[in-house]
Amino acid sequence: MRAREQRRAQLLDAAMKAVIRFGYRKTTVDDIARQAGVTRATIYNYFPGKDQIFTALVEREIKTLRCAIWKEVDPMDPPQRRLECFVRARYRQLRRLKELYSVVLDVGRDLMLMVPGLLQDFERQQQEFLADLLREGVESKIFSPTDVDLLAAALLAALRGMDEAFMFEDREMLARGAEILVSTLVKGLRVPT
Repeated sequence: MRAREQRRAQLLDAAMKAVIRFGYRKTTVDDIARQAGVTRATIYNYFPGKDQIFTALVEREIKTLRCAIWKEVDPMDPPQRRLECFVRARYRQLRRLKELYSVVLDVGRDLMLMVPGLLQDFERQQQEFLADLLREGVESKIFSPTDVDLLAAALLAALRGMDEAFMFEDREMLARGAEILVSTLVKGLRVPT
């Protein structure tokens, strides 16, 4: 990694710590500079302002989240196994990002304006992955015929609904709940023997 990229990553790490500590709205460029041990001028050499820092931070973390999830799902596994791995990986990675996710939920609509399309792209990729996986299961006669696009959208909506609760309630119970959801779904999708 080049020196400029390393410095940028260091500034984003500092921004994450500051945003987690103070919240997005209360965090200032000075807070980020102090956390990074640099001057405000250094921050402005890399980012025009706080919004752009936060945007870059969210972009980096979504990219990391996406890569980590896909890395855990072995394309050679059968569809039901990949579905289970996807859900487990998703919650394992969300646990890692708990504090940032709390900030993202707090920022809400403001974030959607700052990173237009970014979260929607990630949602679309997850839904396409699920639909493709379900379609493959139906085509290989592992899963019963169904509207895979609708089921993928419904499954992702259920997982998203659990995401917020996962962050603020008993995470172990919700992680087990996600496992039960997927296990029940896979059993219900299987072609009867």
